[in-house]
Amino acid sequence: MVNHELKTWRSYFHAIADGTKTFEIRRDDRGFRVGDTLRLRETEYGSGNYTGREERRVITQILRHEEGLGLIDGFAILSVVRINMRRPALSQGAADLLARLRSIRSRDEWFPFINAGFKMVHAETLKERGFIEMSEQLGMPAVRILWSPSNRCDECDNGIRADWDYCAWCGSHLVNKAGN
Repeated sequence: MVNHELKTWRSYFHAIADGTKTFEIRRDDRGFRVGDTLRLRETEYGSGNYTGREERRVITQILRHEEGLGLIDGFAILSVVRINMRRPALSQGAADLLARLRSIRSRDEWFPFINAGFKMVHAETLKERGFIEMSEQLGMPAVRILWSPSNRCDECDNGIRADWDYCAWCGSHLVNKAGN
């Protein structure tokens, strides 16, 4: 992975900082690769002076001219995600449901959470974060965990799936148990 320091005009910087802009269009002269880190430094238009504000992002996808998507030769669109973006803490009910699911021995076992006193909103929160999948089993809503409780991102501590290359929450590159 390579770290790239890039000037970013104030108007574009604000859109990146508040999360409404999740891409960069850049001259493709740095050998950008998926997994590289961008250090985006807010710059005043015209003078080029740094304001002191910066954001860090990781590249998750790159579109180039060769792919026939109408890009000008020599430019690339970089999809980026925030580094170290922490999710809000789980509610107590969602955390209790997750703890209960982690105690179930088999990953294939469905848990009828409503009968156990948990609410639908708790399951929906866990589903949104990618911890579980939901289904109807024997006419009742049920959930099961998608991975073992030990699969956590080292950067943000959110749950991750074993088949992910990048954390969906913070964008960190994930190293599998083989060290790749």
